[in-house]
Amino acid sequence: MRNALKLSKLFIVDRPIDPDLGITHFISKWSDRYGYYPTFQFNQIQNAPSFRLIMNLLKRDLLASYLDVAPNVNLASVLANRLDTSQAKIFRGSSLATQELSGLGSLPIMRHQPGDVGKYMTSFVGSLIDPDTNSVNLGFYRILVIAEDRAVIFMDKRTDAYKIAERWRSRGKEALITLYNGGPLNTYLAASAAIAPDIDSYETAAKLADRPLTIDDNSYPPAPTEAEIVIHGKVLNEFATEAPFGEFKGYYSPETQSPVLMLEKITCRPSPYFLGIFCGKESGLTLMSLQNEFLIFQHLNKLGFEFNKVSCPLGAFGEFLTLIETPYPSSEILHATMNFDKRTKIVVVAQNIEYALKELSIFDFEVHTEPYIKRGKRQGERLGIIVNRTIQYQWTEY
Repeated sequence: MRNALKLSKLFIVDRPIDPDLGITHFISKWSDRYGYYPTFQFNQIQNAPSFRLIMNLLKRDLLASYLDVAPNVNLASVLANRLDTSQAKIFRGSSLATQELSGLGSLPIMRHQPGDVGKYMTSFVGSLIDPDTNSVNLGFYRILVIAEDRAVIFMDKRTDAYKIAERWRSRGKEALITLYNGGPLNTYLAASAAIAPDIDSYETAAKLADRPLTIDDNSYPPAPTEAEIVIHGKVLNEFATEAPFGEFKGYYSPETQSPVLMLEKITCRPSPYFLGIFCGKESGLTLMSLQNEFLIFQHLNKLGFEFNKVSCPLGAFGEFLTLIETPYPSSEILHATMNFDKRTKIVVVAQNIEYALKELSIFDFEVHTEPYIKRGKRQGERLGIIVNRTIQYQWTEY
């Protein structure tokens, strides 16, 4: 992450600020006043004076620069190609997080929204080892702090993490888990990506960056050696209440009964940074959008379609609207996209997605629908639109 900070333009905040609502309130007021959201570095965090807290680092342009992709190059295309052609080189080394902390209270963990039940870790990557494949699975999970050494991790039953924990339980063991913050940004991108569960996430991260990745070597699931904060623990066969929590769609999620984490050791680097993610804002949505784009791009490319661009706009939270730009709009490419990503609600296939609404208003189009299923229940229809430039016009000159 420190290499990424060198590429970023930071807005420094030196006044004392409380991580309990203070940071997110500051950011929201700033955004309301100025209409944009820079990358902030907060230097005086109450109750965590040794930390510098970074917000909104994961911008698309910064990710492209960090991944050595030129600004005028299609980022999703490059990443999709790297997944197919790059060699994953993973090395082992010693963690730079060598300073032991007394507990979670030593970290600048935030309460993000006034209605949140407590302080949540939203920017830690969870690292688990699948007992069936021995591969490392990375993922993002909201984690409620309930004590210095305990937390509640929300694991939907559909997630890889839940299934891995269940596989460990079936063997009579508790799943070991590592949580890390401030690692290489390509590991954040791999953690957000909906890759096949038998694919090692660190191998994916190394391919995305097209450069070697070094992870630590111990009895817990590995973390990147350059991670700012590393937490080791285990997933207990014990459940507790978590939520409400202000989800990325802008409303509070209901209470759940979720697994308890017993945290056994917390370490950090000297003069540590803490990378925060404000749920539903630019950084988290950029991760969601970009991973959808390069995975769809890879899928359509493997099927042999001719197309130029895939876009999952942040305005639709990076996953509910997919735009496919192709010189040959067809039902085949539409259905290939809809079948691959069941979360997207609307898919538009057109020759020019930059002006998709303009295209729809001028040319004829086809509409395809199918049920939208969420958690086993039907919630309306998924919509697929193919814009066909079959009408020839004499265009105006002015």
